[in-house]
Amino acid sequence: MKLFRACQLLVVSLVLPSLAQGAVDFESQVLPIFTAQCIKCHGEEKALGKLRLHTAAAVQEKLANDAHLIVAGDPAKSELYERLVLPVKNKKRMPKGADPLAQESLALISTWIQEGASFGAVAKDAQPAAASNTTAPPVASTYVLVPKQEAVPLPEVEAATQEAIDQLVSAGAQVLPLFAECNLLDVSFALAAEPADDEDLAQLAEVAPQIYSLNLRGAKATDEGWAKLAKLKNLAHLKLDGSSFSDPSAIHLAGLERLESLNLYGTQVTDSALASLAGLKHLSKIYLWKTGVTYESAEALEKTHPGIQWNLGWDHPVVVRKRLDQQKGEFAELVKNAEADTALEQKELEVAKTAEAAAKKRLEDLESELKTLSEGAGGTKPAEKPESPK
Repeated sequence: MKLFRACQLLVVSLVLPSLAQGAVDFESQVLPIFTAQCIKCHGEEKALGKLRLHTAAAVQEKLANDAHLIVAGDPAKSELYERLVLPVKNKKRMPKGADPLAQESLALISTWIQEGASFGAVAKDAQPAAASNTTAPPVASTYVLVPKQEAVPLPEVEAATQEAIDQLVSAGAQVLPLFAECNLLDVSFALAAEPADDEDLAQLAEVAPQIYSLNLRGAKATDEGWAKLAKLKNLAHLKLDGSSFSDPSAIHLAGLERLESLNLYGTQVTDSALASLAGLKHLSKIYLWKTGVTYESAEALEKTHPGIQWNLGWDHPVVVRKRLDQQKGEFAELVKNAEADTALEQKELEVAKTAEAAAKKRLEDLESELKTLSEGAGGTKPAEKPESPK
């Protein structure tokens, strides 16, 4: 079993995605894997083994009572990861009754654990909250954010009107307070029945000062709709992954001075969009996987934004080349060491064979001498049997 797990870790290491100066993000990279593969048995409604993986808060709740579930820095000792890489016939392997996870997914989970299994700014004890005076049903993947230790203090704003909040909820958005007794809001259209459009984005104007975190995943807006984002002066976290956001719309983000993280995964942006973001001095994390942004432009962000985390994805051509070049060097060193070991072992084998041949020759000589002594003059002939009396 230990050998099998070691082999699994080796295979994962060979396909380990290069994150190009950025750590694996739980919410945008790990949680979607759990959502797609695990929540059928480990979700809000069904929790086999009292394990729920539908939100970061749910994972942390289980982790608080089971330290072996995820051992930060060591995937091999983390029960969650161990279950994923068990042999197919093992009854404890997960996902149960389904195909094993793809190596890329295993690699992401492994990397996330190796990097410390960080859940970002998600509260360990957070519970889903609901906007008051609304009939919107609770959503399983909702959680409350807590403020991090920011260099820039959180803005102080008046509370949004209940009417404005209700309008957003009616449009399919989920509206939550950033944390208890806070007027700042976390607004998400990611789980709405239909993708957010220009009309939905227009409604953000009524709560513009209060929006601190906004999720527009999959939104289908035009440039006129995206222009509404320019009014969100207190926006710090923006998710546009899989949306229609493109280069012309990036200029509308140029005035969002508080923006810290931006997810552009799967959009049509190119290097031109990054030029529009150059003045955002507090931008510290940007996801550019499956976009038209070049490696050189992403790398140049570090000059204007020291310490920024950027992610072009493990399958970006330049990232792949760098990963393969690194692995080539590592395996070239392994081959060199293996050849040296083989040469040494070959030499030792030849010495052993020479010693074996000499021992066999000496053994033959000894047997020959003993035979000569037994048959020669110096040997003792056996006594003749006396004749029987007649």
